[in-house]
Amino acid sequence: MRILVVDDSMMSRMILMKNISAAAPGAVIDQASNGQQGVDMVRVSVEKSAPYNIVFLDCLMPVVDGIQALRQIRVIDPDRPVVMVTANIQNKIKEEAEELKCMAFLNKTGDSAAIAALLKSLVSV
Repeated sequence: MRILVVDDSMMSRMILMKNISAAAPGAVIDQASNGQQGVDMVRVSVEKSAPYNIVFLDCLMPVVDGIQALRQIRVIDPDRPVVMVTANIQNKIKEEAEELKCMAFLNKTGDSAAIAALLKSLVSV
C-alpha cells in the first residue's frame, strides 16, 4: 500500500505517519510539506502507473491549500481516495471538499485505531 501525507507541519506529518504505520504495517508512506508538492507527487505517481492508494491532505497549508490541492488532484486522478485532515473543519470547507469527492475527514489527533478503521473502509489493507 502506498500512502501520501500532505501537511505543512512536520510534527503533524510525523504523528500521522506513525499512526498510519501502526494501522497499516508495511505501508510505504511518502510526505509533502505543502499542497503544490503533494499535487506534483500525485501527478508523478499516476504518470509512473504507481498511484497512491490514499492521500491524507491537510486543509490549511501555504502555497496551495487543501481544497485547491484536492481540486487539482481530481483533475489528475478523479477517483483516488483523499482524506482531509484538520484540527477544526469549517462547514464551508467541508462542503467544498465533499463536492470534490473527499472520501472522509480525520481529526489531526486521530489515533491508529481510528486510522485503521478509516483505511479499512477506503482500501484493502
